[in-house]
Amino acid sequence: MKRGIVLGLCLLSSLLSLTVQAQDTLYVYGGPSTLEGKFEDVAGLPDRQGWQGVDLTALPANRWHIDNFHCANLDPTTPDNHAWWCGEVYVSCGLNDPPEGYGNGYEEYLDWYGVVPDTTVSVTVTVEAMLNYDNEPGYDYLYLKLQWGTGWLEQQDYNGQADSVVVVETFSLDPENYVPHPDSGEPSVHLRWEFTSDSGWSDEDCDWPTAGAAQIDLIKVFFDQGGGPVQIGETETCEAGDPQQWEAIPRPGVGDFSKVWPLLDDIDPDPAAQNDTPQFAFIDDGIVVPGTGGTPCITWCYGPDGWVVPNQHDLGECLTNEIWSPPIDLPETEYDMVVATWDEYQHNDLTYYCQSMLWLWHVRSTADPTGQDGWSAWEDRDFVYYGGPRYFRRTENITEFLVPDACYVQLALGTWEAEIWGIGSGLGDGVDHDFRFQNVLGRGVVAVEFGLLWYDIFNEFQDGTEEIVVRDLAPGETTRYTSQSFPPAPSSFYTGLIYVRKVRFLDGEIWEAVPEDLDANIQSSKRSLAAWQKDEGRGRTPPRNTVGPCRVPFPCSHFPRNP
Repeated sequence: MKRGIVLGLCLLSSLLSLTVQAQDTLYVYGGPSTLEGKFEDVAGLPDRQGWQGVDLTALPANRWHIDNFHCANLDPTTPDNHAWWCGEVYVSCGLNDPPEGYGNGYEEYLDWYGVVPDTTVSVTVTVEAMLNYDNEPGYDYLYLKLQWGTGWLEQQDYNGQADSVVVVETFSLDPENYVPHPDSGEPSVHLRWEFTSDSGWSDEDCDWPTAGAAQIDLIKVFFDQGGGPVQIGETETCEAGDPQQWEAIPRPGVGDFSKVWPLLDDIDPDPAAQNDTPQFAFIDDGIVVPGTGGTPCITWCYGPDGWVVPNQHDLGECLTNEIWSPPIDLPETEYDMVVATWDEYQHNDLTYYCQSMLWLWHVRSTADPTGQDGWSAWEDRDFVYYGGPRYFRRTENITEFLVPDACYVQLALGTWEAEIWGIGSGLGDGVDHDFRFQNVLGRGVVAVEFGLLWYDIFNEFQDGTEEIVVRDLAPGETTRYTSQSFPPAPSSFYTGLIYVRKVRFLDGEIWEAVPEDLDANIQSSKRSLAAWQKDEGRGRTPPRNTVGPCRVPFPCSHFPRNP
């Protein structure tokens, strides 16, 4: 896999320019005798100069919405029936394929809160609904989840295709796991329908056409605290005039950490190469994005007061921050090439402390004279770089990426925490795998043995010798586990596939994985990497474990987390 990534720990220096070269050089942005692209004003103070910070982990909207698509069967007595639908309209993938469907990289939440009448005792919750679902088998899932204290417990998943499914799910919750209602603060039960899809094979790329991810109607919730089940609220009919109690919740992003800093600590080993002018950086000081607590430095303390780029997954997702330039005018005269150049600070030696923090750039353009419409997709060179530490003047000929008769061009620069990669320089550098697993069976488990396959860009998948053994897994229990593993051969870029190899149950029975299940996961890994490279990762996070935790006794998903 290749990405448009420039090495570094996410420091973008000043001195950025865009030039058009014919017989002479014409600066169309930045250059000598101007403050453009230097991110400072006439007094030398920080100035964003119209550059927009973008958090690509934040979804622009939630795809759950009320619609009449593919739901007449869920309530045949209601003309023009409506239901909650997770999906959107695409171009039809062919004959008999509706334009409605779902896309890649979904993580969509539909939430409900119910205040518990008696907070001193436990509650038995029953959820009833009518459901259609249609998604890629084995990789894209609809879940019914229950918030359990500060975490989530999956009560059921729906994968594949089925219509007119009668949902009846019952589970219990103890008082210590009630959660505060977001409006009143009262102890409540928090339920969620969640749909997730990986980075390939959906209606968006036409590799797996469907009738949409899911349609849900006639949702009811009952509480039983000893006196029998009592319906909480009204039945969710999704019809105009009836109460709407479930709410589509956009997934929050990591945050936009972009800021122009007046001065960063000396970070170049060459004393003569320091930068004492304002420069953009993506530093987590607990203020740029409030509430994070900040990310303190460990070894390389370049930020103010020792704060550095967020790099330990503490925010729940991987950082994907960019800054986008304002549209830059291109001249109407003919030119030979368009060149973008900027100063950057590079520091990524592929060791533990920066192994997944990478740098990226890309450009897009439009031939619309107003600059309002017709923007191309973001494009770049699809390379991975590493090296430093040093300041470096990068120069890129971007002519090949411009649309014909381009009137405007836009430049994006940023940082990407590549969760899918475990990066090391050889056999001596291990990778920490941080993952969850859940016993979804009604049987106690004495031990679980996990296998690990290594995948690297040179050697494909190879069977590893790492074995992870976990003991005493009660029915329904979800546990987190971290293990360090090493690749079977030297490679700079590799990832792994963790799978359930063997399970010993409390009654003595032993279950072992079916090789065909593992093969399917390997193919999914390759597909996801290929889809990520094809789509250039625009607007979504990298491929990762989107189908939830490893679930005994089923194979785990790929892409374990890295430190």
